[in-house]
Amino acid sequence: MRKLSLLGLWVLVAAASAAGCGDDDDGGKLDAAVVGGDGGARDGAVLPTPCPATPPQVNDACPRAGLVCEYGDDPRESCHTVATCNGTWSIVAPRCTALPPVICPATREAAAGQDCTPMDAYCSYGDNLDCHCTNCREFPVAGCAGPLRWDCDAPNVDPMCPAGKPALGGGCAPDDQRCVYSCGQDGARECKAGVWTAAQGGPCPISSRQAKRDIHYVDPAEAAALARAVESTRLATWEYLDPTLGRGRRLGFIIEDQAPDSPAVEPGGAMVNQYGYISMLVAAVQAQRQEIDQLRKEVEALRRQQPRRPRQQRAR
Repeated sequence: MRKLSLLGLWVLVAAASAAGCGDDDDGGKLDAAVVGGDGGARDGAVLPTPCPATPPQVNDACPRAGLVCEYGDDPRESCHTVATCNGTWSIVAPRCTALPPVICPATREAAAGQDCTPMDAYCSYGDNLDCHCTNCREFPVAGCAGPLRWDCDAPNVDPMCPAGKPALGGGCAPDDQRCVYSCGQDGARECKAGVWTAAQGGPCPISSRQAKRDIHYVDPAEAAALARAVESTRLATWEYLDPTLGRGRRLGFIIEDQAPDSPAVEPGGAMVNQYGYISMLVAAVQAQRQEIDQLRKEVEALRRQQPRRPRQQRAR
C-alpha cells in the first residue's frame, strides 16, 4: 500500500473541499566558488574571495572585520575549520573521528532512500552533495528510529545557487542572492559583499505566540478569499527529475501556477510553504462550514413557513 505524504494528504483534502465537501577535488573549497549555470549559474566561473586559499594562522592579520572562511572537505560540516576575522584571525579547528569505511552506491540517485550500513557513513558525489547513512531526522520531529537509510542531499533548484551548500567565504554573485539548503540555523547561504555568509534555513514554521508579532486573525471575508484560492488550485501529478527529492508519481500543485503572493509558496517562489498551504485548507473548511450553517438556517426557515397538514383521523 502506498503511503501519502503530508502534502499529498492535504491535496486530497483540497480536492474534496473543491468538490463541495563530497568530496571537492580542490580540498580547500574557497579558492574557486562555483556559481552560474543554465542561464547564469553553475557554469564553473571562478569568483574572487578575500579568504586565504589555505587556513590562516591564529592572530595573523586579516582583510576585513566579520569575514568568515570555511575549510575542509569532510562531509560533516561540524568537522570543518572556520577562520573568523576580528582584527586578526581566530580559528576553530574541530578534531573529528575518522569516518567508517563504506562501499558507496555508484550514484547519489541510486543511493537515495536505500538501506545502508554502517551508521554515520558518508558518500560524496561532487558539488558538495553527499549521502549520509542514518536513521535520524531533525525535521519535522527530531529523533532516531527505524532502519538505516541513505539520506541524500538534493541539488538546489535555483539556477543562481550552487548545487550543494557552498563553504563560508567562497566568492559569489550577485549580492543578496539567497540559497536555502536545509531547515534550521545555518541551513542557508546569502551572498554579502561578494562572499557566502551563513543564514537561517527553512521553511521551519514555529507556531508559538512567543515567536510572533503583528498577529492578525483572519476575518470571514479573508477566509472566503483563501477558500476561493484553494478551490481554483489546479492539481497535477508528476515525477521529480532528481530522485533524491522523492521517487514515484506525486500529487500536488505547480508553484508557477500559483499567485506570486500565495501563502502556499515560500518567498522567492522556489518552495512550497506547507504550513501556509494547510492553513489555507483550514480556511476553506471554515468557509464551507459557514455556508452549510447558513443553508441549514434557510431550510429551517422554509420549513416553518409551510402550513402544517392536519393529522388524518384514525379509521374506526
